[in-house]
Formats: sequence, structure tokens, C-alpha cells
Amino acid sequence: MRQSVFLKYTSALLMLCSVVRFFFAISMINFFVTAKSLGAHTDEVLKVAVLSLILSFICVLAELIGGFIGAIHWREPMRAGTCLLWGLGALASGLLANLLQHISGYGVSYVAWTTGAVIPGLFVLAALHFFLRKKILSGD
Repeated sequence: MRQSVFLKYTSALLMLCSVVRFFFAISMINFFVTAKSLGAHTDEVLKVAVLSLILSFICVLAELIGGFIGAIHWREPMRAGTCLLWGLGALASGLLANLLQHISGYGVSYVAWTTGAVIPGLFVLAALHFFLRKKILSGD
């Protein structure tokens, strides 16, 4: 039986990062509500901020689902493609949310870049490694 320990540990790390990113997104809501009440942002900037919040919550869901699938099925090579898709979804939404947060004035946060880009990137590498190893060993 082929298994991927790298996928197992990055799945656990991805689930942990989804919880951290959830609390980070909640703090962003507080920041943008305060900025709006003080009149610090225009309506266009707040639309970008709301879009970044929506993408942040999509990233949280994709990280959580991908992490659960990877943690449960780290021994099954047939699920490597599913893990790869959820990881790519988390990576894409996390990167886009981070860029929009920077554009909207929230600034650059190392926590956001770590939980939205670095850890999902490691998860994608682990799933890709497991997926390619499955393809090579099966001869497809």
C-alpha cells in the first residue's frame, strides 16, 4: 500500500491554518466596520474589502474541506486528485483575498500570507507529489 506522510502532516497544518484564517477574517470585519464608521474609506474601497472578505471565507472553507479529505484519505492514492483540487482552490482564493486586502488598505499581514498562500502551497505540493506518484506507479 502506498501512502503519503507529507500529505498527512500538511493536511493537519492546513486545517489548523483554516481556523487561524477564520479568526483573522473576523478581525478584518471589525477593521472595515470601524473604518467605515469613521469615514476613512470610500464605497469603492469597501466593495473591494467585502470581496476580499468573501474570498477569505471561501479560502477557509476550501482549506478545511481539503485538510479533512487529506487527513482522512492520506493512505488512498485515488483521492490525491480531490486533495489537489481543494488545495488549488484554497491557494487561488487565499492569494486573491490577500491581494485584495492589500489593495483595500488593510495592509500586508504575515499571518494572512502564511495561512492563505504558504501552507496551501505546501498542501498542493504534497497532493501533487502523491498524485504523480500514483500515476507513475499505476502506469497511466
